[in-house]
Amino acid sequence: MAAVRLSPTPIVNAGAPALELRSPEPQDAAVMLEFLRRLLHESSEYLNAPNDRYDSMSEDALAERLVRLAQSDREFYMTAFEGECVVGNLLFSAYDIPVSLHCGQLAMGVLQSHQGQGIASAMLSRCIEEARKLAVWNLRFTVRTYNHRAVALYERHGFRRVGRLERVAQIGGAFVDEFLYQGVFGGPSDSD
Repeated sequence: MAAVRLSPTPIVNAGAPALELRSPEPQDAAVMLEFLRRLLHESSEYLNAPNDRYDSMSEDALAERLVRLAQSDREFYMTAFEGECVVGNLLFSAYDIPVSLHCGQLAMGVLQSHQGQGIASAMLSRCIEEARKLAVWNLRFTVRTYNHRAVALYERHGFRRVGRLERVAQIGGAFVDEFLYQGVFGGPSDSD
């Protein structure tokens, strides 16, 4: 199977600046790193990494990671660009477990300054579409129980809450719960 490369797709929102979804390239490492640092510092309570995770990472290290990811045939980054700036990102990984090759997981984040503009919705729709091209139609992820905006987004896109994981993340000294979400978008007969 060939590596997954997402061709550029515009996001059109009335009154909002022009945005584009595409796979990041190694030469995007500087703006990706700036985005990741900013995202984690402003939203770490919603994400699965400490706010300083990327503070000491070099552009070269991130560029190497982007090269490795670009060579994968079962995972991809999808990045929302506003001109030369990154404003959102989604990471998709298909499972490599033989009995679950039709399953995958995702994680995403959008800068606070760009939330409510349809970026997360566009990334999620495109992720479902691209995953189906890989014969992956069963998607899952977790979301903090207090992230009401994300919960509403996922449910609008057909994901449903299938469980609650108790005290799975330590945020600001407190243990918090996460919801487990799943979306089943077709099946074996629909994925060919």
